[in-house]
Amino acid sequence: MQPIKTIIVAVDGSPPSERAVDLASKIAGPTGARLLLVHVAEPIRLPRERYAEFVAQIEAEQQREEQPILGEAQKRAEAYGVRAETRSISGPIAESIADLAAEEQADLVVVGSRGQGAVARVFLGSVSDRLVHICKVSVLVAR
Repeated sequence: MQPIKTIIVAVDGSPPSERAVDLASKIAGPTGARLLLVHVAEPIRLPRERYAEFVAQIEAEQQREEQPILGEAQKRAEAYGVRAETRSISGPIAESIADLAAEEQADLVVVGSRGQGAVARVFLGSVSDRLVHICKVSVLVAR
């Protein structure tokens, strides 16, 4: 088994994502792995004629919201003695995380689980479920 060098953690400010940061930090600390905390903003979907007038305003609001999320996740990692980098990306969440894992040559991706039942996942989808299926590296789901 190869050593873990890079761990990516998806964060959204929710309790499951906080558990993911905690778990990843516990792994990164003793292994000395690089910890990359990432927040993904989903694409904005508006009617074409309204898109141009709102996109800059909505993107600015997203940036204001994600900075505290990333900052809190970084503080959680630091509480474990782990130095974490942060990154903001946009796109479909699971696909964007999988793409980032490939770009960064990550060894592990850690995500939180919202604990939805099978029926809810069918109707609502699940980022962690989708990521497990499409990501080329190991995915650890924190419960």
